[in-house]
Amino acid sequence: MNAARPLAAHRLAWLLLAALALGALPAHAQDPGQAVAPLDWRAEDVNGRAVDTKSFRGKLLLVFINAPATKGKARALTEQLAVRYGDHAGLGQLTIVDLSEAPLTWRGAETISGTVSARVREAQAWTVENLQKTLAQHHKPPIEGLEARLHVVLDWDGELVTRYRPWDTARTITVALIDKEGRPLANYRVDQRDELFAAIDDQLEKAP
Repeated sequence: MNAARPLAAHRLAWLLLAALALGALPAHAQDPGQAVAPLDWRAEDVNGRAVDTKSFRGKLLLVFINAPATKGKARALTEQLAVRYGDHAGLGQLTIVDLSEAPLTWRGAETISGTVSARVREAQAWTVENLQKTLAQHHKPPIEGLEARLHVVLDWDGELVTRYRPWDTARTITVALIDKEGRPLANYRVDQRDELFAAIDDQLEKAP
């Protein structure tokens, strides 16, 4: 049982690795419905840094929502987003990991050894290195301070995740597109790359 927990945390790390940095992607936009008010919340990321969604005002925000079961499904997308948009001042990003399927298991691993957060931090470091290499391969400038700008929040009970009304997090990664006033525009799955890019481009072209 003790051996299974680190293994589960390792799955989580690889999931994060796929959805961190700048991308995960979606193919049918999901309208958030009547949720037109800003989705504001505050939390602490895996590095102990404060995350306040209000700090992203004035930027288009991409909120990646995933779970351990969706590991590895967004790596190519993160790389494409990094190459396409680079260090764009009008874009912000954060990741929420849904651990509500087995909250006691994840909390137990975290309480006993801090395994969950530690694995996520390792994945974050790997992601930063990989993205910078990808940018170099495409003759793009590096993104300065990338690691400090990546926030990953662990949602133990799903309270934050449910606010965004994502698809089943055990099956796919959802990218919630949030406008410059903090209001949800649409959700995209990892197979909706073209739709997501088109929506981002459209929002970035709009006057601030």
